[in-house]
Amino acid sequence: MSGKNPFLGLGFGSPFASFVGSSASGGGASSPRIVVGSFFDDDDGSASGSAYIYNLDGTGEVKVTASDAASGDRLGVSVAVGSNKIVVGSYGDDLEGGGSGGSSSGSVYVYNIDGTNEVKLTASDAAGGDSFGTSVAIGSNKIVVGAPGNDDDGTSSGSVYVYNLDGTGEVKITASDGAQYDDFGRSVSIGSNKIFVGSYGDDDDGSTSGSAYVYDLDGTNEIKITASDAAGGDSFGNSVAIGNNKLVVGSPYDDDDGSSSGSVYVYNLDGTGEVKITASDAAGGDNFGVSVAVGSNKIVVGSTNSNSDKGSAYIYNLDGTGEVKITASDGAQYDQFGISVSVGNDKIVVGARGNDDNGSASGSAYIYNIDGTNEVKLTASDAAGGDYYGTSVAVG
Repeated sequence: MSGKNPFLGLGFGSPFASFVGSSASGGGASSPRIVVGSFFDDDDGSASGSAYIYNLDGTGEVKVTASDAASGDRLGVSVAVGSNKIVVGSYGDDLEGGGSGGSSSGSVYVYNIDGTNEVKLTASDAAGGDSFGTSVAIGSNKIVVGAPGNDDDGTSSGSVYVYNLDGTGEVKITASDGAQYDDFGRSVSIGSNKIFVGSYGDDDDGSTSGSAYVYDLDGTNEIKITASDAAGGDSFGNSVAIGNNKLVVGSPYDDDDGSSSGSVYVYNLDGTGEVKITASDAAGGDNFGVSVAVGSNKIVVGSTNSNSDKGSAYIYNLDGTGEVKITASDGAQYDQFGISVSVGNDKIVVGARGNDDNGSASGSAYIYNIDGTNEVKLTASDAAGGDYYGTSVAVG
């Protein structure tokens, strides 16, 4: 494994472990919503976690917690919204009984757009440490769940599960060349009738050079993508997004403009036509590409350590042109603005889980128009220090 940690150097299970790729909205919701995850909220025990639902203008807050919540579940580590459903990952959930599941086997909760009618999903072959729910996506009338700790092809080789909107019809996907520590499923996205999976730990071009895989909705017709200029430690696939007939991949430890300056790659749905994006003001340590999103004919990229470690987000046209940089009007050092991003319904949402408005790392999120204007700041009505609100965001 490379010394470069795609989870910001503080390890799996840490509140600063970046489990967020993109939270694909999937579109098609008749009642568009914004969802914000707060995976260290303590309502039902330490780090039980929660998620918050809002209208597109930031009003109408509804808080969601799991009906069977427990300490360490970390509900809200990942969120997605689309098809009039909200999906929330809980990778720390511990299944019990009958030899099925175990510590951090993980689960996912599906709700109606108003937070009602909870349905819980767990993998049919759940096992301890699978971390099912680390990433989630919804679209094309399917739910996709990443379980990067799954061990089918070696320790943490990873897997992905696909479900109908009602939680039935499970299909399991593993990479055809899966190997130990690939972390296949650390990031997932769905759109354009394709499933897109990041595997940042893949070693094809050096340790943790990374890769991404494209599948049909039934898990067939695998296409593997690696960067044309891949190198060890780049962590290509740390974040992925699919939409507007484009595939977007974050590579936050790419070194083009200094160590871990970061980059993003854009492809056609068949993996051709690579376009590489780096920030016009790139610098070492920026981690540009730690989060990515695509929608409303725009690409959005998070860069948590740029802007004097306050964080920023960048907007591009689908061809990588037309850069617009967004920073929070009240940004402060270590806010981690850009740790999560989402775009849809002509709105951009950016998470800043390190924001301290309501105590250290209580967290916040920001809403913008598609051109980066008209900022609206969100904080939880019951915010508290250490909640890490904004760890994940979704709009759709």
